[in-house]
Amino acid sequence: MKNTNIIPGYKTDHSAITFIFSASLAKRGKGYWKFNSHLLQDLDYIKKVKTCINETILEYYESGNIDDPLNVKLSCNDQVFFELLKMKIRSLSIGYSIQKAREEKAATLLLENHIQNLENCMNISPDGQIHAALNQKKLELENIRCFIKIPR
Repeated sequence: MKNTNIIPGYKTDHSAITFIFSASLAKRGKGYWKFNSHLLQDLDYIKKVKTCINETILEYYESGNIDDPLNVKLSCNDQVFFELLKMKIRSLSIGYSIQKAREEKAATLLLENHIQNLENCMNISPDGQIHAALNQKKLELENIRCFIKIPR
C-alpha cells in the first residue's frame, strides 16, 4: 500500500476512500493515442490547428499567391507535405490534449480541496451559508465529472 486518502463522495453524503498500491515496478510507455473528436468543438484548439497549417505552408512555400494556400507551389510534393502536416497536427493535438487533461485534473483537485475544507468547517460549526457553499461546490464537481465522462 503506497497511499490512502479520504475524498468527498460523488452523489452521496458519504466520503470515498482511495488507495494506491503497487502491483508491479515495470514502467509503462505512453500507449496508443487516439484523436479526441471533442477537441473539434474547442475554439482555442481550432485556432492553433489553423495557425499550424499556415505556418507549415509558409515553411514549405516556394511560389504562388500566399493568400490562396490551395494554389501555392511547395518545395516538396503534395503527398510528403500532407504527411508532414498530419504529423505536425498530431503532435499539436497530443500536447493540447495533455495540457487540457492537466487543467481539468487541477480544477477537480482544487474543488475537492474546497469541499474538504467546507466539510471540516461544517463539522466544527454548522452554518447555512457554509452548507449552501458546500452544495454549490459539490454540484460544480459533479458537473466537471459528468463532462469528463462524456465519450469524446
